[in-house]
Amino acid sequence: MRAVPFFLVPFLSSALAQTQPDAAEILKKVSEKYLAAKQFEFVVDQTEREPSGKIVSRRVRMAFSASNKYRMEGKLPELAEFGQGDEMLIVYDGSFLWFYIPKSNQYGSVPAGNLRADDPGDSGDMRPEFVREVTNAFSRLAESSKDAKLLREDALQIEGNKAACYVVSFTDKENRGSVTVWIDEKNFHLLRLETPEGTATYSVVKLDEPLSDDLFKFTPPAGAKKIELNHP
Repeated sequence: MRAVPFFLVPFLSSALAQTQPDAAEILKKVSEKYLAAKQFEFVVDQTEREPSGKIVSRRVRMAFSASNKYRMEGKLPELAEFGQGDEMLIVYDGSFLWFYIPKSNQYGSVPAGNLRADDPGDSGDMRPEFVREVTNAFSRLAESSKDAKLLREDALQIEGNKAACYVVSFTDKENRGSVTVWIDEKNFHLLRLETPEGTATYSVVKLDEPLSDDLFKFTPPAGAKKIELNHP
């Protein structure tokens, strides 16, 4: 292999520096992308370490429409009072919040007017504004850019598909922990996130793509038993 002439080294170093993306700029583009999104759909596989040390895994699907309707399905520990940790389906159609527990074939509903910010109860805040915070959280990645570092470029394999990614690390100010993210080089979608508590891998990321109206409708399955709730 022939050595590079010494007089070309400064020019090559300059060219490499120009093509190497800046970590802060990468996070800024991600923030802008998610902040601009009016609707979204994600499928995320999560692994988390519980206080006991046990590792738990779950897959969650989330869809949010521009008309402030949404759908969530999977294991949702935030709603354990309803599903006792089982798989659940949550649909907010603008008038009612519907929940369905496949294991027991039970469902129930909460009027939209009862989803109050001042009294979320044990079920958590299920208002559309709270669910919309999913993308709002990603839109604030740029705020962590002060100590952001581009670690490398990597080919991330997700369910048989390969995506060229920027791998960026930074410190999360709220949790005071190290965060590493994989960002799709093509569209600046966040595809993977690692923290000391666990990982999240996004196999589906749709921002401002068409969503079926059926996602935001709920029809009780045959034989399902309705759970009557006492609403204040």
